[in-house]
Amino acid sequence: MIGNKIDRRDFHKLTVTSLLTMSGLASSVKGAPVYRATSPQDPIAKLSGLSSTAEFTGDEPDPNHERFWNVDGYIQKCGGVPAASESHNVVIVGGGLSGLIAGYHLKKMKPLILEQASQFGGNSKGETINSSYYSLGPAYISIPEANSASHRMLNDIGVLKYARMETAADKEVFLNGKVLPNFWSGQHEDIKVFAKMKQLLKGFESNASSFNQMTVNQWIQRHFPQITTTLYEYFQYYAWSSFGATLDEVAAGEFFSWQASEQHGVMVFPGGNSLITQFLYQNLVASVGPTQMRTKSAVLKVTAGNGYVDVVVEESLNKLKTIRAKFVVMAAPKFVAKRIITSIPAAQLQSMNNIEYRSFMVGNVTLRRNIPSKGYDLYCLKKEIPKTPSAAMPFTKGFTDVIFANWAQADKSSPCTLTFYKSFPYQGARQFLLNPFAHNKHRDFMLTELQNYYPELGITAADIGSVRMTLWGHSVPVCRAQQASSPQLALASQPVGNILFANQDNFISPSYESAETSAVAVAMQILKSFRS
Repeated sequence: MIGNKIDRRDFHKLTVTSLLTMSGLASSVKGAPVYRATSPQDPIAKLSGLSSTAEFTGDEPDPNHERFWNVDGYIQKCGGVPAASESHNVVIVGGGLSGLIAGYHLKKMKPLILEQASQFGGNSKGETINSSYYSLGPAYISIPEANSASHRMLNDIGVLKYARMETAADKEVFLNGKVLPNFWSGQHEDIKVFAKMKQLLKGFESNASSFNQMTVNQWIQRHFPQITTTLYEYFQYYAWSSFGATLDEVAAGEFFSWQASEQHGVMVFPGGNSLITQFLYQNLVASVGPTQMRTKSAVLKVTAGNGYVDVVVEESLNKLKTIRAKFVVMAAPKFVAKRIITSIPAAQLQSMNNIEYRSFMVGNVTLRRNIPSKGYDLYCLKKEIPKTPSAAMPFTKGFTDVIFANWAQADKSSPCTLTFYKSFPYQGARQFLLNPFAHNKHRDFMLTELQNYYPELGITAADIGSVRMTLWGHSVPVCRAQQASSPQLALASQPVGNILFANQDNFISPSYESAETSAVAVAMQILKSFRS
């Protein structure tokens, strides 16, 4: 742990034994993942064929803004708070990754999981066409140690056998439109500088917290001024894509602990992290029953009483219900939690208000024919220092990195999909992304930039079968220097009565590891309470 921060490397410590146990570039299972028949609530949506989007998928904001900007007024409009008519030991608010993991660890308590969207999965959703899977959000995790709690959960739900590993030695990038293999060798630029950076990264495996008071740029200026252009460019795009922030903002300790972890490799699944949420969801449906898994359930108010919590939920338009629980797991982000939880202490509310959130976009381009994957996640470099975007300077870059979705299935799936990531590492982006013209504008930015890669990919415009655009408006908590390890951050996630918080913003670390850590912690706390 990094103070009150989660260190990717600390959470999923990779041993030589575990790497050997899970070694091999290909997963142990060939072909498409096998799970039960799909339902509309599934994190992975099954498409019948190639179809492009006319507007963004992802966020479902339209009906929710009126509720959250004036919760009390909306409740009064619906007839006021009804008396409690249903009770549970545990209610989990939010059916994303944190909520589903908390539900998994609490399934003996038969928790009720409420999700306001039409599908479970949060931003860890995906889509599938025929035998091909691709992600609409996060796409990989750190490699868990063999027999760790995370390893056991992934194995128990049946998803681990579909995993494939990519090591730092396999890391490829695009450099001016051409694939550059073994980026971390530094052979393209300066072997000694890259070797020095890899040596310095080892220090972040056990001593990251001391560097969270400074930004990445401050650390580079003090400790690594010899950094090369492409390495700096890679770090900047990584910060944009993974943290939704710039090197002038991100905490150095957190940033470089991620880099250190990835030197040991990453674990990927068909459909990215959506396959994890899909298997968690089906495990929970089998364990607690489908009636305990409810979508389109907007939680409007959560009030802690003496040994209980009342949850007011809108089950259908203007129809409210109050559910009483012994514990509530608030797996929604703090910008939602602060609007629906009553009587949050003033200092805690201020700490919640200090957390910033950024937007990111995912474009999935499915081809009419298969092409060989060039790697898994390739950053698109030009050997130049990128200009930092802002609300005042239009962000016209099409994407920072591209994932070859079929790589996770060893190119055995069809059709072939390329997944492009574009984050908006500045405040104020979301208001422009809600513009009805934003979908087509950013789709065109992406497709125009993709043309630069046609020769290397061996494709033409005629090979593009569909283009699907996904927007997550405020899903990335900004991991700011100083804030990252501060007591004020820990205060934001302190329990309010029997309301406990489980979300990646507990650590302002936009990662699977922080979502899992927070979920496991609250689950263990609740189980301990019931045992005592």
